[in-house]
Amino acid sequence: MQARPWIVPLVLGGSLASALSGCYSDRAFLALGAMDGRDATDTDGDDSEASGAATNATDDTDGTDDGGATGDATGDAGDTTGPGDATSAGAFPHENAGPDRPPTIHGVTIDGKGGAVVTITSACTAKIVVDVDDDWGLDAVEIRDGDALIATLDAPPFTAPWLIDDVVAETSHTLTIEAIDSRGQATSATVDVDFELPSGGSSLWEDAGPVHYVGAALDVTIAASGSVVAVGSRALTGAPSQAVLRRLSPFSGETELDVAYPPSAALDGDYRGSAVVVSTGDEVVVAGDVTPTSDPSCPSPWIARFSSAGDLLDERRLYGDCGRLTAMAAVDGELLIAGARFDADEDEDEAHAWVARLGGDLTIAWEQTLAPAAARSIANAVVVDEGDAIYVAGTRFDGGHSRILAARLSPDGALVWGDPLDTEGEEDAFGEAIVIGADGEVAIGGAVETGGGEQMMIRWLRRVDGETLDLFLLPDLGAGDQRIRALAVDAHDRIYVAGTTTADDDDVDAVVYKRSHDGGAEFWERIYDSGANEHDRGSAIAVDDHGFVFAAGSRSVANTDRPRWWIAGHNP
Repeated sequence: MQARPWIVPLVLGGSLASALSGCYSDRAFLALGAMDGRDATDTDGDDSEASGAATNATDDTDGTDDGGATGDATGDAGDTTGPGDATSAGAFPHENAGPDRPPTIHGVTIDGKGGAVVTITSACTAKIVVDVDDDWGLDAVEIRDGDALIATLDAPPFTAPWLIDDVVAETSHTLTIEAIDSRGQATSATVDVDFELPSGGSSLWEDAGPVHYVGAALDVTIAASGSVVAVGSRALTGAPSQAVLRRLSPFSGETELDVAYPPSAALDGDYRGSAVVVSTGDEVVVAGDVTPTSDPSCPSPWIARFSSAGDLLDERRLYGDCGRLTAMAAVDGELLIAGARFDADEDEDEAHAWVARLGGDLTIAWEQTLAPAAARSIANAVVVDEGDAIYVAGTRFDGGHSRILAARLSPDGALVWGDPLDTEGEEDAFGEAIVIGADGEVAIGGAVETGGGEQMMIRWLRRVDGETLDLFLLPDLGAGDQRIRALAVDAHDRIYVAGTTTADDDDVDAVVYKRSHDGGAEFWERIYDSGANEHDRGSAIAVDDHGFVFAAGSRSVANTDRPRWWIAGHNP
């Protein structure tokens, strides 16, 4: 029997695959990759589909087209004599290496599934495994999706990730796998891939937060591990509130981490967690503000850093002026925070929009006030581009009206541009969210006053000078005010919205949208309504690389007039 030194084990772990997604999670993919060096014969229960019969393989040993090979063999198929042993793949063949045959593709699996046709049932990072060998040695294995190259592999294990989102899943795909040996001979195989994804916007799970507590989630993000990380507040009736940090499984919503800050024994006021940033090592920085029990008129910002296990690593209260902290972003290994500040002898309605950069020790490196002292204002969102330029969105209240506050700052805090935006003929306008689109331009989300109430608005700005490129109003959903509270964009420049809308009976509902770049074309929408009250609110939104959407905010506690924490996962 001919030796097969380059067989790639078919490692199809049931426990590592996500039961809900039908695909390997990113962490599971890494774990499976680490296992590929060991011998294994496990499959997903369908041995025949994982075998060589799973694909249509062709080879070309004489340099002619055999009807399926995609490469020409340039080596001589029979230029050696003697029964010599086949060399290890990649080793330099000796003169008695035996017959020089083209590579053999024994099978291809995608997400643990083999066969001429594979059906994927969820957006995911699927794992492509190629079982291939050659008697003299392989030079490369190429995996293509039509004309697009997925991976070129030059050493075992021959495994590659394939990112599948809802755009990829719009049509069927044919993957071509071509194995080329050290003599230039090629063998190819094809696998057809179909998709049966759940309907867009359908529910993955909902998280009601800490049991027995009321509160709200105010920010949400995605960790490098894929986990969903959110921050907000919680409280027992009659007790001060704590900031709360929760990390959840993206597929099931199961709690991975739940931390309250500060500990109950250290509570000296009402704490609110309003912003969260996760580092590449899954360290978490949480920020917000506290209204001290001793002086409720002077809230102050605070920041705390936690390990991936939830251990408190560092904390700092920004004493001095009073203020609110509403947003945070990472920049070059440091942090930006934004909100509003006011003097201790001033009222909060005299606050001014404020941005600060913090060093690694959480001390202020620089800070900048964004509006004249005569105008009340607040910065509600901050984002950083690939060049570390800083963009801020908020609202300025001036002369009895409100206007959108937008600004660009250099990495050292110098103001590049920052005049209040023209209201475009509308009476009032509010800036609540900011993102950078796939084309590099800046989008601000919020609302404009149209005479019949507030209407959701997306306004695109040229980031060089802040000039308005487009302004879009989203279609009315109810009889009253509607406002965007958070925005996200994906690699395809589609817009994701979390916000609030008022129904005909003055009931406030949470709304989650997926829309086109201009906000006009609707992919899907979800409205969350708990009843006639004002606590169903969408406050934050995040989208992962596969297109799964995670919205956060609050829902109403049954038979009460109090909010509860809320996060919901949605299919792309």
